[in-house]
Amino acid sequence: MAFEQSYFHCTKDITTYVVFMGCLMNTSAGVSLLSHNKIIENYFGTDKEVAKFFNEVGKDVAFDIKNNYLKDLFVELNEYCKNGWYVNWAGFKHTYFASPWATVSAFAAVMLLSLVVLQTLYTVISYYKKDGDK
Repeated sequence: MAFEQSYFHCTKDITTYVVFMGCLMNTSAGVSLLSHNKIIENYFGTDKEVAKFFNEVGKDVAFDIKNNYLKDLFVELNEYCKNGWYVNWAGFKHTYFASPWATVSAFAAVMLLSLVVLQTLYTVISYYKKDGDK
């Protein structure tokens, strides 16, 4: 990055990549998510240290967001994050379905709730059916 910043005629590909990764990993939760999904491998230290590193290394860097090879990806990512539904759904999945056991227990809870609703409906229908016979 220092070389790219020093020479005007050099492409800014490494700087673009570092800034993009800094946008993705600005918190330890972002680093954790990327590590968990095997997008990055963290040999640096804790997730918090990696986030701090990327926040510091991309700080005060001359970068043109409109003129780089990842500009379309920057635009798509910003549009994706502006849509609150995707962000909320991702947070919901990360919170409640992080492990297979959490998924199984959520499925069991939904099934139990469905059976309770069906039992209640059956009881109410049978009660009104008895009243109609009298």
